[in-house]
Amino acid sequence: MNLTVFQKGLVLIALPLLLQLVFVLAAVRLQRDHEDAERWAAHTKNVIARTHEIHGTVADAHASVRGYVISGDQSFAQPFRDALRNLPQQFDELDEFVRDSAEQAERARVLRDRGNGLFVWQRDIENLLQGGATEEAVKRVQTGRGNVLMAEFRQGVKAFLDEEERLDRERGVALERSRTRLNRLFIFGGLAVVASTFALGFVFHRSIARRFAELEANAHRLAAGKVPTAPLEGNDEIASADRAFREMAAELTRASEQARDLYDNAPCGYHSVDQDGVLVAVNRTELEWLGYEADEVIGRRRFVDLVDPNSRAAYQRGFDRVREEGAVVGVELDLARKDGTTFPVLVSSSSVRGSDGRYLRSRTMLTDLTERKRAEDEVRRLNTELEERVRTRTAELGRTNAALREEEALFRGAFDTTNMAMVLTDLDNRFIRANAAFARMFGYAKSDEVLGLGLADVTHPNHLDESLDRRAVLLAGTSDHFQMEKQYRHKDGHVLWGLTNVALVRGPDGRPLMYVGQVQDITERKAAELAVRERSAALAEANRDLAQKNTENEMFVYSVSHDLRSPLVNLQGFSKELEKGCQQLTALVNEESVPPDVRTRGRALLEGKMAKSIGFIQTAVLRLSGIIDALLRLSRVGRIEYRWDVVDVSRIVAQVVGAAQGTIAERGATVRVGDLPTARGDRTALEQLFGNLIGNALTYLDPARPGVIEIGCLPLGTADVPSGFRTYFVRDNGLGIAPVHRQKIFQAFQRAHPGVGSGEGLGLAIVARVAERHHGRVWVESHPGAGSTFFVTLPVPGDASTR
Repeated sequence: MNLTVFQKGLVLIALPLLLQLVFVLAAVRLQRDHEDAERWAAHTKNVIARTHEIHGTVADAHASVRGYVISGDQSFAQPFRDALRNLPQQFDELDEFVRDSAEQAERARVLRDRGNGLFVWQRDIENLLQGGATEEAVKRVQTGRGNVLMAEFRQGVKAFLDEEERLDRERGVALERSRTRLNRLFIFGGLAVVASTFALGFVFHRSIARRFAELEANAHRLAAGKVPTAPLEGNDEIASADRAFREMAAELTRASEQARDLYDNAPCGYHSVDQDGVLVAVNRTELEWLGYEADEVIGRRRFVDLVDPNSRAAYQRGFDRVREEGAVVGVELDLARKDGTTFPVLVSSSSVRGSDGRYLRSRTMLTDLTERKRAEDEVRRLNTELEERVRTRTAELGRTNAALREEEALFRGAFDTTNMAMVLTDLDNRFIRANAAFARMFGYAKSDEVLGLGLADVTHPNHLDESLDRRAVLLAGTSDHFQMEKQYRHKDGHVLWGLTNVALVRGPDGRPLMYVGQVQDITERKAAELAVRERSAALAEANRDLAQKNTENEMFVYSVSHDLRSPLVNLQGFSKELEKGCQQLTALVNEESVPPDVRTRGRALLEGKMAKSIGFIQTAVLRLSGIIDALLRLSRVGRIEYRWDVVDVSRIVAQVVGAAQGTIAERGATVRVGDLPTARGDRTALEQLFGNLIGNALTYLDPARPGVIEIGCLPLGTADVPSGFRTYFVRDNGLGIAPVHRQKIFQAFQRAHPGVGSGEGLGLAIVARVAERHHGRVWVESHPGAGSTFFVTLPVPGDASTR
């Protein structure tokens, strides 16, 4: 009989009515309990997420106020003003979330009070800046009061999160208990079904079980890479599953080959070693670096045998850390090739452990440092040349000083007429002659008023001892002149800064006669240098804060994405188990032995909200999985280490266009590629940059007209870009971008046309991050309905200013 599996199951299955009713009612009860546990677990996750959001908003506001104080630019204060507008609502939402817990509600109130206290201080700073009291604002920031308030706020956040994370753990345990009870119910039901149908097992074995066994055997053979037996005959679901297994095996084989190709041909070395350090896997790139074949090292040699003897101790320490602590990052080693030559590498490694926590093998990545070491050698060579030039210049200055002494007579004639302040001092450091410029510098009307004064009368006490010591050195004959920057005292008491040159004049017999001094007023220069130092220190502090914030954001995104992955996989698997259980229950309630009223209620339950809810769960899981993958890609762009090299941009673009030929043909578009000079950067990152730009152009072509995409490069000097950079562009005649969206599109999850195409809105954000890490920038020129042109600047190969 050519029956389906469903029809065969109806013929064979006859469970007692009482068992069915008890099983269905128990399943409904436990399902409701499980949904309650899931709701509370999700509630706790929402509270934690909202708390992190409030903390991020307050931290951004604090950083923006510091940036406003440093730069004086009101645009820096925008995050603070946004926080003033948004935080009350965020705190209200948090209060609503925790109203079920009096203790957490009190902590939320304390957190709100501390946040308000911090904003009162920040608003005072903003008011001072808007009122022009910049110095007072800087002084208040320097008191550290803002940092103290911020630290108190962070302590409140930590206390609040500690309690929520405790609740999260408790509710997670409750959720797991609910899931266990539900699973046990299904196990009990399965055993009951087996017991009730045991008498018909022989018939079931002949019609279904044996064919399932053949299907399972074929699945194992396909998984092991072996040739399966003959395909199952028939048109029922088992035969369809057999055909699906075979198609899936073919697809998995293709995917495995692609993954292996990516592993073997990656631009960096990969290998794994077991607990004894013996190599168990090595990719082709690393084998080519070392000059070995795979069968010469895999399973035969320890990796330490391939390390230069001078680096083996460092390797052993790193390997011990991987086995004991789980990871090691950034260890520099020298490896020995098969021909005996060595080359430097940077090694990062993590461990793979069994369920019992025992070390199994390593995952190790190697980066070739040959080019970096070559660059360091070049820097050392240039330093040596610079030192030689300094010695040559010093010798020239000595000869110049000798010439100046020979021209002493000319100096005396020009002494009185020069605009440079000059003075002659006896060996007791009393002024015996001064020109008019010297007198004016110190506030005297005539040069005669200076005569009789001494060095101590015009020199600031901070530099008097040093001045006398240097003159003593001249008298000792170890030097014939000196130069120093020192502070002087004006006639009216204010302080001057002067660049002083002093030489000792000797007679023909070498006996000291007098000092000749020259003073240049550098007070304004010193004030400017002080302002520059203060400004540089403030900017450096702001840059460190911004860099730390960026790193924290990337690590937070990376950590949260990974933490969400595990519960997401569990949720996906459990939704499939629910779907499978619903299918089994549907088969049971459709049996003829089931009373009509029970069958009607069962169908309403299984085919109604439950089926839709399972579909919604699976759709949401897939959507959230896509968002997590996108976050990981964006985080990886900021953390991955670049391999700088001369990159053939034409080749990269050709590969991207070739890979997109299917989409290009589908949209009927034309792609024109102009002359694309080489650039300096990371090849993989630039391939990702151009891939996103070209993919973006294809996605937003106007279906009302033939699409044209042009990729090219502007001639040097035709765009407002820094020296050492070249501007590339991708132009299309697509939908265009409204002015209000032109800056937002480079932010994560921002799309100018949300209804067009698919994706998470991260492509252009990744482009902007890659351009930034190449010290360039990206911008767009666009008109709605006329198309868009994206420009990106990249370093020119060989330009030292971009290194």
